[in-house]
Amino acid sequence: MTTIKITTAPRCLLASGLLVATLPSLTGCIGVDATEQRGDAVALAAPRVVDADALELLQADPTGTSVDWRTSVPLDLDTAIGVAMSRDAEVRRALAEVDRVQALLAQADRAPNPVVQLALGVPIDGLSGAPGMGMLVQQLTWLWTRPHRLDAAEAHLQESILAAGQAIVELDADVRRRHATAAIATERAGLDRAYADSVSGFASIVEALFEVGEASRIDLDRTRVETSEAEVAARSSEIAARLARIELLGAMGLPRIDSRFDVVGRHREPALEEAPAESLVVELAATARLDVAGAGMKVLETEALKGLAGTKRLPEVGASLGWNRSFMDREAVLPGFTASVPILDDGTPAIAIADAELRRAVLQLLETRRTAIASARAARETLEQALVRHAGYADTVLGPARNAERLSTEAYEEGVVDLTVVLLAQRRRIEAERRTLQFRLDEALAFVDLEVAVGGSLELAPEPPVVPSTNDRLARRDDSTGDRR
Repeated sequence: MTTIKITTAPRCLLASGLLVATLPSLTGCIGVDATEQRGDAVALAAPRVVDADALELLQADPTGTSVDWRTSVPLDLDTAIGVAMSRDAEVRRALAEVDRVQALLAQADRAPNPVVQLALGVPIDGLSGAPGMGMLVQQLTWLWTRPHRLDAAEAHLQESILAAGQAIVELDADVRRRHATAAIATERAGLDRAYADSVSGFASIVEALFEVGEASRIDLDRTRVETSEAEVAARSSEIAARLARIELLGAMGLPRIDSRFDVVGRHREPALEEAPAESLVVELAATARLDVAGAGMKVLETEALKGLAGTKRLPEVGASLGWNRSFMDREAVLPGFTASVPILDDGTPAIAIADAELRRAVLQLLETRRTAIASARAARETLEQALVRHAGYADTVLGPARNAERLSTEAYEEGVVDLTVVLLAQRRRIEAERRTLQFRLDEALAFVDLEVAVGGSLELAPEPPVVPSTNDRLARRDDSTGDRR
């Protein structure tokens, strides 16, 4: 550790004060307040979420409920996202990490505190008089390591801002997925319950006909089986819907709330007839994703740390200026110079470690980008498959199934067919309705997954996300101060 020792003698106080006074001009410009940096994280997420206005709720107390919603009121998507933003703890942890890293940056900008050393000798041989000594010690190694430390801390800060923005995007996507699942599960439960009630009504008719001898035992047993199966399916769907609502409440930060509420409003289904071009998806995944940009910041951080490790080859230099008074009341000024000799530790291990860390960061960036592109392409194919299945099944299966049920019901009322034909047509229609709902859910989930895979939105520009540097902030602050003058 490099030190400067400055005497506390009256004639040396001026020189000591001048040296210490110059330190604030070289350090201390960066503050610990991370309000702007947290705002940058929110700004990065704003074009990547459904409702940018809901991001204001991130300032709310997560232990309260800033959004006025009661279980007696049907839950729509906007309300669900608003509640989640007002209560989520994971996003706030990511924003707290921004606060921490901003403080680390400010710490890297600070010089070590000077140390005052005072000593007073006490004679033990009976002679009169006592020596005095004073020193002001200041470390100087930070002068040539400071640029590397600042660069590493700056890259770490930008990485944390990107990670916080990504946490917001993932929360928005998670709520969208769970709201879509809960909405479809609610529709499925209503469909199965209506079918169970309908079959139960038919069973009552068959039992009445059987009692008067106009229906066979086979018809009665078949109807009872249909009734039991429909009731089991309805109860199972109701449990699945309740489970989906519980998971939605968990994503919203309300795990204790009663799950007996309605989920209404159509989820944000893709306003697409076909999947976007694969070239656009690949370009967005490689450039616009926040996690890819964060991996790039990690490379910059490790590059700076490698430069810092290189300074270990330099000797640690120290200068001293001390004052001493002897037992004979003689005073002396003692300028001095110290330097470590990098022989036993020449910095080679530290440089090798930093070089390996840099290679790891570069490879991680490569892997992150490759994974992003692969997942985006897979999400696009999944969406395209879901779009084709949903549209095709609704046109070629669901429509004819509904028409067949209607015709069979009319034929039964006219006495042309028996009740078995109606039940079969109704079952086929219900199966078609169920599969259509599943395809709708697959389509909605695939759309959310694709948007997340390309960075949060298909409407983003294929450009890397930009986080303002600390130098830019300080320059803007100076400009604004000059304008006020």
